[in-house]
Amino acid sequence: MHVARSNESRSTDLRLQRWKFVITLSTLALILSPVLGGRAEAQWAEPDQSIRELAPVSPVAQIYGNAPAAYRQGVELFAIGDYVGAADAFTRVLYFDPSDYEAYNYLGRSLYQQGKFASAITAYRLALDIRPTYGDALNNLGVALRANGQLEAAIAAYEEAIASNPRLGAPHYNLALLAESRDDRSEAKQHLRDAIAADRQFALAYRRLGAIELAEQNDREAANLLGTAIELDGRDDDVYGDLGLALVRLQRYDEAIPILLQGIDRTGDRRGDVHYAYGLALAATNDAESAILSYEQAIALDASDPTYFVAIGDAYRETGDVAAAQAAYGSALRLVEGNPTIPVYDLARVYFSLGDFYADDGAIANAINAYQKAIDFAPNFPLGYVGMADMFVEMGEYRNANDYYKLAIELDPDSPLIYTRLGLLLYAQGETELAADAWRTAIELDPNYSEAYVHLGNALAGRPVRRR
Repeated sequence: MHVARSNESRSTDLRLQRWKFVITLSTLALILSPVLGGRAEAQWAEPDQSIRELAPVSPVAQIYGNAPAAYRQGVELFAIGDYVGAADAFTRVLYFDPSDYEAYNYLGRSLYQQGKFASAITAYRLALDIRPTYGDALNNLGVALRANGQLEAAIAAYEEAIASNPRLGAPHYNLALLAESRDDRSEAKQHLRDAIAADRQFALAYRRLGAIELAEQNDREAANLLGTAIELDGRDDDVYGDLGLALVRLQRYDEAIPILLQGIDRTGDRRGDVHYAYGLALAATNDAESAILSYEQAIALDASDPTYFVAIGDAYRETGDVAAAQAAYGSALRLVEGNPTIPVYDLARVYFSLGDFYADDGAIANAINAYQKAIDFAPNFPLGYVGMADMFVEMGEYRNANDYYKLAIELDPDSPLIYTRLGLLLYAQGETELAADAWRTAIELDPNYSEAYVHLGNALAGRPVRRR
């Protein structure tokens, strides 16, 4: 069956085909010419929404008691974290009305919060004796069973909760947490999608699914999910930083900056990655000096992440502080070479920036060595191929440059950097119009990409066009 694609997808495909064609033509010209980007807590189900609002507890009711007053008091105590007092209040409710299954449910939650898992399980089972299809109590029973080490029984309780109330999202969410504990992200994501399908207002499911998509570099999907989580419930402090990071990766810097500022305001000095992401956004909008301040804050909070040192090194290069840039790259290298757990993409990013540093200094052999290491560590890292292509352009070896740019575009057809550097190759071959088109494509992809503007402006004005 034919499935219609989005305009954005078709645009990417057309752009990729276009530049493959341009590179092919360029390659042919070379042949024919002799010159040639917490885990969350278990989700509790709330009591049924049919519970009526109760009057404030009167002094007489506090002394002699009645079920509604005790229930109201229990809810209020639970809300402020007084779980001992809440358990006592719900016990009094059951003294007056032993058939109140919702009081048993809340009693179970109050006992669970005190670490009394076996007693909580008993309370939930008593609620279910009264109402066997009570989905909230079934879900909460699963939470307590899991805490008590009874995983198979917990799964059975979650599944029974789903069967009893298909509109309850919490048991799907809790099954997702179990899947994550087994490192099965695929299953976790499916359970979270089921939670959202069951309850479209379930903010925590959007939040958790968005965090997984972010970890898997599915940034567009992560941004959509995390944005929805904030719209539904903006009380989660960490979601702002995560959304900001996704937007930075998508090069949506104008949207990212205010979100990241909220993230910094909410998380303060707890998350270095939020300061780092804010620095990336500032650097992308040509404010390298402010970016350096953000990177310094990120490093102060976490000096073990090599990507922070790479970023600050890049910013120092932009400000012309060569010595500081070299020191930052050296710190990044020491971190990655001494830690076998560093992700290969981060390792490749360090060597790419080091290669750029050498290239700017005219040390082509050292630059080629660094770019090749980036490719060796991460064969799907497009910037490694860009760096190699740049060096071949510098050496006048345009055939090899074509091959490397082609590989880079196939890996990342939406990178403004790749089109900017491709323009340099085309310009060096005398293809001024095609070079200008490449720089315009880079600007279309990122209107803030200054390097493309510089090259395009120099070319149109008839001035020399150089790599930096």
